[in-house]
Amino acid sequence: MLSRFMMTRHVPLVVLLPTLLALGCKGGLFADDTGQGAYADEDEDGFQGIDGDCDDQDPSVFPGAAELAGDGVDNNCDGLDGSADSLQDEAVFTLTGEELRPSLGSQVAVVRDMDGDGHAELVMTQQLVGLENSAEELTEQVVIVPGPLDTTTTLEDAVRWSSESISFHNIADGGDMNGDGLSELIIAAPGYTEPETNAGRVWVLAGGATPRPGLYSLETLSDTITHDKSFGSIGTALSGGGDLNGDGRSDLLLTSPSQLLATPTTGLVLGFEGPITGAITTDDATFGLSGVDPGDLMGEAIAWAGDMNGDGHDDMLVSAPASGEAGVGQVWLVYGPLSGALTVSDADASLVGDAQTAFSFGSSLTAAGDTDGDGVDDVLISSQFYAADGERAGRSWLFLGGLSGAYSVTDAEATFLALGPGDWLGAATLSAGDINDDGLSDVLLSAPQQVYWGGDHLPRVSLFYGPFSGELTAEHADRVWSSAVNTDMAGVSMAVGGDLTGDGAADLAISAPRHPVDGRPVGRVYGVTLE
Repeated sequence: MLSRFMMTRHVPLVVLLPTLLALGCKGGLFADDTGQGAYADEDEDGFQGIDGDCDDQDPSVFPGAAELAGDGVDNNCDGLDGSADSLQDEAVFTLTGEELRPSLGSQVAVVRDMDGDGHAELVMTQQLVGLENSAEELTEQVVIVPGPLDTTTTLEDAVRWSSESISFHNIADGGDMNGDGLSELIIAAPGYTEPETNAGRVWVLAGGATPRPGLYSLETLSDTITHDKSFGSIGTALSGGGDLNGDGRSDLLLTSPSQLLATPTTGLVLGFEGPITGAITTDDATFGLSGVDPGDLMGEAIAWAGDMNGDGHDDMLVSAPASGEAGVGQVWLVYGPLSGALTVSDADASLVGDAQTAFSFGSSLTAAGDTDGDGVDDVLISSQFYAADGERAGRSWLFLGGLSGAYSVTDAEATFLALGPGDWLGAATLSAGDINDDGLSDVLLSAPQQVYWGGDHLPRVSLFYGPFSGELTAEHADRVWSSAVNTDMAGVSMAVGGDLTGDGAADLAISAPRHPVDGRPVGRVYGVTLE
């Protein structure tokens, strides 16, 4: 769990005279057409100007109303407009992609101290490197920027890794897999074409001395996991840092998802105990969880779930977004310790979406920590294309620990709602640790916006303090960071997990892979401090 830090909010300095509250915001005692002035209740919200209703034309604005973060309106008449913090202004570091290296930050990860200097490392993917030059240079790089970072840090300080595969890469903090006190970086290329077409390959980049800035080949790394099945796509989803067997070392979960091929396949989750040394194959996994329905996309997302039943072992979540009638989707929970061969029928709990989840239930899975103080961990499950609040609006659900049996989204303790179509709420979700030092875990949710699907809000990342219950929207957020660029998809990936800047506080990395420079989507990654 992250260290506990006190949150401070940056808000405009507003001097509000009590006498002006009595006059309302309309300019005088008789500024309405009723002749009753401040004693009128024109919008019939139960508050008059004399009561402090600062906009008697809007029934959603009155003293005590919920403040909608980021709407620029003083909803509760306290003199503050609820504006979100500017991502651009609040950033403690900013890294921007280059013309021939676009889409910086398609994925981001924070790895806790790979080189032993006490600072976390920032890891990003950068897609389609050199596409404009030649087809031979069509690839993707994994970019590592060692900490500490600040406003002077640039990509010239980066260590870059690339592979022969043109596949996009997935990245994750592997935790300390070999017991040396340093974290490992996991890099997966699910479309890697050797030994079979789209079989996939995974590399473990062990912690140690950081190479000099430059470009290196992943093929030179000796610690690898390979798959011998065509279209096995090992590493489509991955999760590190959990413990399969309770030995105190970090272990690794990988998926080989079900495929919608001419003959659909079933999905597979594989667990590998640390340390991983030398070249191994999927046959060396010590844990396996198989799907049962071909083509259900089982394995599209996976996550360590923390300890949800209080037995001291780490548990696991895996999703199948196309499972069930009309693709309502399903998520399975398996309690640790994890070993041997199981099927999803052996899962300890299952959760299903509804008719609005649009083949995306479980698109994001997150161990939320203990949000209610009962001593066991809780989980966040998202459907980024959820349609009830508008096309591709998105929705996220928080389920409390102790699950056993079958559940649906109606059983969630709390539901996070989108602001409207195109929000993509829940595209990325994270546990923030205990930011406000109240003993409860807090959560982060992004809404990167997709204007092509009707999104008319700015991309944002919202921080919510636990505990949670009922339906929550952006108006309930305790802090919001908003991008000034409505097409940059800020928040489509984000990561937290350590001190990137050296100030002792945890930092949040937020990617905006479509950030434009001279009309080109070169991408940008921001860092903000969680305090």
